[in-house]
Amino acid sequence: MEVDIRPVKINIGGEEYSVRGDTDNHTILEIADYVNRKIAEVAEKAPHQSTNRVTVLAALNIAEELFRERQVKDKQLQEYEDRAGRLLEWLDHKLTEVTA
Repeated sequence: MEVDIRPVKINIGGEEYSVRGDTDNHTILEIADYVNRKIAEVAEKAPHQSTNRVTVLAALNIAEELFRERQVKDKQLQEYEDRAGRLLEWLDHKLTEVTA
């Protein structure tokens, strides 16, 4: 799929931005929608906070999600590497038995 390098207009927290990225415009619009949902969640829980503060808190929540997902991915990768290492040792042992 070819990436559309034309800017796309998005609205984040009531502000309009013209952006382009390394992904297709549809994905950029989905990301903007996600960010707006996160801003709305924070605004609902903290209705008396300023727009700027709500936006920063939403950004922190998104960053926390990203860090958590990275930790899960890193843990899974380590488990797969450990499992692959044990499997290679087992295969090496079996090959040694067969050739002995």
